[in-house]
Amino acid sequence: MSSWWFTFFVGFPFLHLPFLVAGTPGLVCDAPTYDFKSVEDSSPINHTFHIRNQGDVELRIKKIHAPCGCTTYRLEESLIPPGGVLALPVTLNLAGRLGPIQKSLYIESSDPATPTLQLVLQGVVGQPLEIKPPVMVLRKDQKSGVVFGEVTVRSAKRDPLACKQAQSLEGKILLSQKNLPDNDGFVLRAEALPSLQPGQHRDQILLELENNLVSEKTIDALAIIPAEVIAVPSVLKLDAKTTSPVSRTILVRGPSGSPLSIESVEVPAASITTRIEKITTHTSRIVLENICPSPDLEGKMISIRIGGVEKRVLEVSFDLHKP
Repeated sequence: MSSWWFTFFVGFPFLHLPFLVAGTPGLVCDAPTYDFKSVEDSSPINHTFHIRNQGDVELRIKKIHAPCGCTTYRLEESLIPPGGVLALPVTLNLAGRLGPIQKSLYIESSDPATPTLQLVLQGVVGQPLEIKPPVMVLRKDQKSGVVFGEVTVRSAKRDPLACKQAQSLEGKILLSQKNLPDNDGFVLRAEALPSLQPGQHRDQILLELENNLVSEKTIDALAIIPAEVIAVPSVLKLDAKTTSPVSRTILVRGPSGSPLSIESVEVPAASITTRIEKITTHTSRIVLENICPSPDLEGKMISIRIGGVEKRVLEVSFDLHKP
């Protein structure tokens, strides 16, 4: 073989090897998502992403695209050498924002494997928790007679949220909770202690939470214990031998300082007439006339309907007896 042919075949690989195994750039960001957790106001969020070239040739940043005008950046270099790192400062303007927010930037580069890299800024503007209603108000349930209230506590970002412990700081209420179906919050229930006297009682609830935004939260509580309204006597005793109509008086008294409102008086016999006389703001007298002591009245009830915020019905029964 001539030296020319030997030179051609032996030299060919060396002449063309750079074209067959050319290097490639590689764009990487080890922390492409920045979670600023929760902020109370609309101050701008500043963060610096660090992007690097893990390839073996120079990487070129072609373009950075921010779909929202609230996100700005500063790019000082567009070329990253192999193994080099580029700092990319980003500012997120939160003016007018409230609640969960997520904004992205897109970096277009010469990396053939990842031509577009997404960077994300996310968090919550305002309170990290949704508490509805914001104050726990305990009122008496007319059916059960229990004084209770409920609030719903939920993560504003709809992240998992659980209550590790709920504590009454004043010791006036009993607490329990039930998780929401999506496990992003819970319903907190409070019941007033039976020993509480009529009136308004303030308390505070300290919550120990299990989530990434806030570990503790305090909720104000107000227990409204209705004052009892009584009717005296609770039983009208009649002489079964009496043949002529008689009259009776029922005294209805509420708590001092609370106005008493009697909406109506319902009697079991059409012949009985009623008259309501106000004595004081919290005391009234009901005069019943033309009561015929018939055996039909035995065990029958007079229903006195009390109005106001805490509506209720008082009942007074008839008792016919023989002297």
